[in-house]
Amino acid sequence: MKNLILFKGKKVIFSFIAVFLVTSIALAEDSIIKIGVLAKRGPDRCIEKWSLTAEYLSSRIPMKKFVILPIDYDQIYSVVENSEVDFILTNPFFYVTLEKKYHADRIATLKNKVLDEISTTYGGVVFCKKQRKDIQHLIDLKGKSLMAVKETALGGWIMAWRELKEAGLDPFKDFDFLNFGNTHDAVVYAVRDEKVDAGTVSTGLLERMDAEGKICLNDFYVIHEHGGGDVHLPFLHSTREYPEWPMARLEHTSLEVAEKVAVALIKMPGDSAAAQAAMCAGWTIPLNYQPVHECLKELKIGPYKNFGKITLTDILKKYWFLIIINFATLGVLAWFLAAHIKLNQKIKAAHKKLEIEVNAKTVSEKALQKEQNFVENLFNTVQAVILVLDTKGRIVRFNKYFEELSGYMLSEVQGRDWFSTFLFKENHVQLKALFKKAIGDINTRGNINSIIKKDGGKCEIEWYDKTLKDDKKNITGLLCVGLDISERKKMESQLQQAQKMEAIGTLAGGIAHDFNNILFPVIGYTEMLLEDIPEESPFCSSLDAIYTSALRAQALVKQILTFSRQEKGELKLMKMQYIIKEALKLIRSTIPATIEIKQNIQTDCGVIKADPTQIHQIVMNLVTNAYHAMEDCTVGELKVSLKEVTIGEYDVVTPDMTPGVYACLTVADTGTGMDKALTEKIFDPFFTTKAKGKGTGMGLSVVHGIIYGMGGAVKVYSEPGKGSEFYVYLPVVESSFEKQDTRIKEPIQGGTERILLVDDEEVVIAMEKEMLERMGYQVTSCTSSIEALEAFRAAPDKFDLIITDLAMPNMPGDKLAVELTKIRPDIPILLCTGFSNTMSEEKAASLGITGFLFKPIVMNDFSQKIRKILGSVD
Repeated sequence: MKNLILFKGKKVIFSFIAVFLVTSIALAEDSIIKIGVLAKRGPDRCIEKWSLTAEYLSSRIPMKKFVILPIDYDQIYSVVENSEVDFILTNPFFYVTLEKKYHADRIATLKNKVLDEISTTYGGVVFCKKQRKDIQHLIDLKGKSLMAVKETALGGWIMAWRELKEAGLDPFKDFDFLNFGNTHDAVVYAVRDEKVDAGTVSTGLLERMDAEGKICLNDFYVIHEHGGGDVHLPFLHSTREYPEWPMARLEHTSLEVAEKVAVALIKMPGDSAAAQAAMCAGWTIPLNYQPVHECLKELKIGPYKNFGKITLTDILKKYWFLIIINFATLGVLAWFLAAHIKLNQKIKAAHKKLEIEVNAKTVSEKALQKEQNFVENLFNTVQAVILVLDTKGRIVRFNKYFEELSGYMLSEVQGRDWFSTFLFKENHVQLKALFKKAIGDINTRGNINSIIKKDGGKCEIEWYDKTLKDDKKNITGLLCVGLDISERKKMESQLQQAQKMEAIGTLAGGIAHDFNNILFPVIGYTEMLLEDIPEESPFCSSLDAIYTSALRAQALVKQILTFSRQEKGELKLMKMQYIIKEALKLIRSTIPATIEIKQNIQTDCGVIKADPTQIHQIVMNLVTNAYHAMEDCTVGELKVSLKEVTIGEYDVVTPDMTPGVYACLTVADTGTGMDKALTEKIFDPFFTTKAKGKGTGMGLSVVHGIIYGMGGAVKVYSEPGKGSEFYVYLPVVESSFEKQDTRIKEPIQGGTERILLVDDEEVVIAMEKEMLERMGYQVTSCTSSIEALEAFRAAPDKFDLIITDLAMPNMPGDKLAVELTKIRPDIPILLCTGFSNTMSEEKAASLGITGFLFKPIVMNDFSQKIRKILGSVD
């Protein structure tokens, strides 16, 4: 038992000692006060200069040990932000920034001592060599070079910058160049040695260097531009004066310690060792640093970098109430647009609440008036029509939005019948029936009709109706809330048109893909037959006709794709005759037999440079318009002619049309004709004389744009009752046009390489295999991309080239190509497709595909492409 007591006693003693040691360490750490000092000339010089000040404070404030922590320019903000120091001694520029951003608080201001001159303020000096007679004022520095100390130096740059700005100089635009020397001495030497035209340093620096024998003060000229009698500095100066460096307390440092430090600093004798080491005369009470704030604010630097800029935070702080109101208003509007039924519910709830409050007589007159004002404000500010009718359909009142939309004032129509005043006569019966349903206590939602404006115009309104009742549940009228959906209807119409065009484009792409796969075997087998039979064979002419027709079909598919905007057209030398005839064949089936089509297409009409699809578009638009002009006639005659004409200087159709040889396309009809006023408008966009649904007004506008884009012109002759004649002039190029043989007798290049052929169309792959084997290649064919991948994976070195279709089930050709190159990166791949709106030659190359061809492919193109690919590999 005794041993146990002793053991417990020792344990208590040890615990006490441990607690004492931990507490002592904590107190020791808490007693260390760190003073961060901006080290202008390096950390060693900083400690040498200020360590005695730390010792002085340690001796004056019991239980506290002060230490100096030198801080580089780039470290100052992070040191303060992380609370690594308790006090900070820095230049006024950094202090103002710290005060603004981190709530630093000055406790004393340094009394500087230079050449026995003591001052608590300082300024900047702008100077040059004395012999520079061309520099007498700050404005004379325009176009000159200037050196300052640092961008963050208040006396060594920022003070001077402010004066330069007020003198009308932008130092970053108006100087030949501006650079920084990092030290004051470096700036003075640069001016002395004429490396720059002028420099700027803190006040007292020139006098100190003169006293130290480093320079001769008389060799320099100081520009006195500011201050005058308001500045009391004992040194040469060019700027107004600013307070000296402050000692500042950081936000986490206790006020008690800060007060003791402030008292100790202010009591520091000027002849003390600490003051002499710091090259100062001690400290004074903290000065007003507002001049520094004003300087930085004017220059928009430091904490005032965004001064004058309106930020989102500023807007929120200043206009939060208005923003809330606006958001509330937008919320109400969105409420109406998103769910109109909620409006009825809110009005019903508000009405119910009002009835309860009136019956209970618990709401004061003031509160009731406030509620009424709110409803009235909502009634007149909401962006929707609100209309109140009585039980007979007479207008009781409406809101401001209705007033602006209709053009009527309430006083003009109040008490008048709603139906006869605002609605179209043909809608009266239907709308009165809806009105009776609503008055019969049946809510109607979403009926749409066209509220007539005062100016005769109309707009589409979507209505939501609700009956109004008195205290006895008797129906007293009808509340109608409506939204103007005119713009929405217009947008819906435009969207439908865009979707229709997109559907046409998609359909055209699908047709093109299938049609090209059909054409490919026709062209391929025809080519091989033409190669097999002798030229004197009677079948040659028939095969030539088949081949020519297949190529024409190929060109037609390309026209369809171009028309649907899935393929770019290209300008090329061409004759118009073939396209005109094709267009007339196409439109013949859509024109009644009562309209006779006569054509006079001269074969000797010259060559033009055009996009075939655009020529097709011109013919189709003009012929279609001619047909519509004769649509109501019993019989009609449509004439289409083409001939070559020479336009002289005095024969030009338009002022910008040049004389020369033109292909003249004429489209004439025996329709209703047009007067002169109508003729002048027919080429305007969206202008049409056709009934709704029969035209967009863009056809002739497009024709006009195409013709004038090709350097041509269009002319119209028309009289009412006598039909119309359109003359299209397109310039004939000078180069000759020679008809080429449809079958180019060039030698087919072949080879003996091994080819893996992939296509899911059996008729296509059979034709391609035969074609390739004729060229001498060894062909392995697969109708499945999965089968082809397995064959290649089994023997990747067996093949010299892969030829694959793009559109295939399970795995398309581009995906197959990616998988093949994973197995063997150097395998050349030729990708073929009948149509693709996502694949291009550039995209194919990015996937590692060597070549790209559109079907149907003629034999010569096929052989040349293969040899080009295999040749590049060799």
